[in-house]
Amino acid sequence: MRFIFYVIIVQFLAHNMYAQKLEAYKIVSESIVKNYYKDCKIDVPDNWISHTTDPGLIAHTPKKYIDSIAPFSTTPSVIIRKERKSKDLNHLLKEFLDTRKSYYEIFQYEILNIKHPIYNNCYVVVYDLLEKYGKERIMCFLFNDKRKSFVIYYSSNINFFDEYIIDVEKMVNSFRILN
Repeated sequence: MRFIFYVIIVQFLAHNMYAQKLEAYKIVSESIVKNYYKDCKIDVPDNWISHTTDPGLIAHTPKKYIDSIAPFSTTPSVIIRKERKSKDLNHLLKEFLDTRKSYYEIFQYEILNIKHPIYNNCYVVVYDLLEKYGKERIMCFLFNDKRKSFVIYYSSNINFFDEYIIDVEKMVNSFRILN
């Protein structure tokens, strides 16, 4: 009996520690987005909405999926994260890959080098994950300028990943690191 009690407690604690909270997913105004991005700027297309996520990030999703915004959803979304300072783009790439390799047992990826209109070189890391709601493709754009490092994550169910790639390209090209 005591063993069953411990198993239930452990399951409860594990569920609460790793569960994302649905109430964290709320549509936000443009002014909230501007306040959130103090160190960078990005132009979000008119056919996309901005919303909060758990743990307190801002994401951008096509308006078409407004009713699908939820924890662990594989609907198309873009998230910008400020990373630790890196001395240069190659160092940022190495740290990014090392982190992913330590997190995923099998981490297969492709690295692309693209030209950004402002920052010239930008690495793009593309990888797929098998999630409970389907196969998800993640495309990560790595930026470093004057020791400020950012990663723009575009993730989507693989079935409609390509549908929004032009919008994502416009967002990435509009990305600016502020002083």
